[in-house]
Parts: sequence; structure tokens; C-alpha cells
Amino acid sequence: MKIVHFSDLHLKKFYKGKLPLEISNKIIEDVWTNLNEVCKYINQISVDIVLIAGDVYDREFFNLSDMNRFLNIIKTINAKVFISCGNHDYFDSNSLWNRVEYPENLHVFSNELSYIDLEDIGARVFGISYDSFKFNKKLVKPDFSDNLKNILVMHCDLEDERYLSPGLEYFRHFDYVALGHIHMRMRIMENAYYSGSIEPHHFKDSGERGIIIFDTDTRSVDYKDFSIKNFRTIEYEVKENMTFDNIYSDVQSLLNDRDLYRIKLTGKHENYKQIGNFLKNNLSAFYVEIINNVKNNLDIYDVFGNDRLIMNFLDSFTEEEKDSKDLAIEYLLEQYNEI
Repeated sequence: MKIVHFSDLHLKKFYKGKLPLEISNKIIEDVWTNLNEVCKYINQISVDIVLIAGDVYDREFFNLSDMNRFLNIIKTINAKVFISCGNHDYFDSNSLWNRVEYPENLHVFSNELSYIDLEDIGARVFGISYDSFKFNKKLVKPDFSDNLKNILVMHCDLEDERYLSPGLEYFRHFDYVALGHIHMRMRIMENAYYSGSIEPHHFKDSGERGIIIFDTDTRSVDYKDFSIKNFRTIEYEVKENMTFDNIYSDVQSLLNDRDLYRIKLTGKHENYKQIGNFLKNNLSAFYVEIINNVKNNLDIYDVFGNDRLIMNFLDSFTEEEKDSKDLAIEYLLEQYNEI
């Protein structure tokens, strides 16, 4: 029996912070594109069961039209699909799940642990959905079948008590456990996995993204990567003798026109404040943000060591006033550079 497991689509996620609207809209649409590609691939490899382990969408921004779009994609899958809702798409009385007709191949679990038997393929599929953002409860002992493969799909966090967290021992006797909530692909037991998200959602989402393919007969695990974009963090050290052209050429060579980049600049340079803005205005990429930690290449004692008035002023700061002293040094060196 072949199972595909994925989770944490976060369809219609709202991107707070620095991302411009046109960038966030493109990322949102990429997830839909990616989901279509995942479903095409599922049909190509003849899967028996598809497990989606929660956070299909972000309910604050997901509307009925979006739900119908999602269901139309699910209809195309030539396999039985099981969804356990998570903390972002929790299933309560106001849920969009109550306003639509499910495709014949889809089952969405309720807020109590239950199971569906698929005797034609030899499977018993267990699952449970959240009914609120914070959802944790003691789960009943699973009613395991001796004649069927016992499979579990669940959105959970083993370390955060706000979310469903039954513990590793609860998973031990299932043939496969499909988990969601953690966006990173992760094996936590021989039979239990986080699939991670199929598309990264922020700079914390590092590593490959996609689906897990599990064969219950051979117990083999395969991974298939699908992410269209990646959030990449680059650390770049600026050297004192570099020109702006040197710095630009180096950094630009590290970028492509598909991914989102966070570039952390370190080092020392006489134009330490201007470097960040120069790169921001000239680099070519889908999205770039600059964190400029480049320091002034001048040393306060080399510049003002013979100026007793300034040295006495700096010596007057106490250990508790170190931050204020650093600001004073920065200001003095800035003024020196501008002379």
C-alpha cells in the first residue's frame, strides 16, 4: 500500500512585515500551483491513500471561493484523501467545511479520534481535527485492527502543551503516523514523520520542501521535493579594501531571480552605512532584504587617542552605560568621516 503524506499548505496565508503586496501575492499563488503539481504527481505514481495533516489554509483569509478551488483540486486525485484539521484551519461550527459538499474521495475528521476502514486496500485510517486554535486533549486508546494496516493522521506539537501532544508512546503501534504543524521534514520514530510544508512560508523554513511517500509493505520512505521558491539567508563579510562594485558583484553572483533572500552583512568598511542601501537599490532578485551589521573600519583610539578631552569623555561611561558609550563612539566616528 502506497501512502502520500503532506501538510501545512497555509493557503491564503497573510504575510505580515516587510514583504510587498505583489511579492506576497505571488508566494500565495505559488502554493496553489505547487499543490496542483503534487496532485498530478500523486496520480502518476498510483497512490492508495493521501494524508493531509492539517493547516490546509489560514481561516482568517480563506473564503468559500478558495475552499471550492481547493476541493476541485482534491477531486482530481485518484486516491482516498484524509484531512485532519490543525490550529490554523480548525473545524468548528463556523468552519467552511460545513458549507461545502465533500468530493467522494475526501474524508475530514471531527474533533474526536475516529477511523475509517478501507478493506479493499487493507487499511484503517485514524484521525482527529482541532476545533479551536488551542486544542489539546487526552486521546482514547486506538481501536487497532489485527487484519488491517493502522494509519494515523494528526496535527500535533510534541513540545507545546497548547496543541495536541499525545506523546511518542501513543504512536508506537501504528503502521504509519502522518504528522503536521512542524514545517520542517522530520522523522521522529521509525513509523512517524513530519512531512513539513510543500512550500516555505518564511525565512525560518529552511531545507527542502515536498511530500513523503511511504510503502506499508516494504516500509520504505521516499521524499519528493516540490518547492517553487526558497527563503535563503546569506551571510557576507565585507572587507575594508572592497569597492562597492566588488561587493555588488560578489553578492549578485549568489542570487537567482526565483528565491527570497535575507543578506546579513558583516565586516568593517569606511562606508559602512551606505553599503546596505547601495545593495538594496542595485541587486537583482525576486526579493532581497538587507541586514547591515557592517561596522566602521576606524578605531576610536587611533583617531582620537591624542585628544584628552574626548578620551576623558569616553572613560566617564560606566560598564552599565556600555550601549550609550557605543553610540557616542559611533557618532564621533561618523563626524570624523564627514570632515
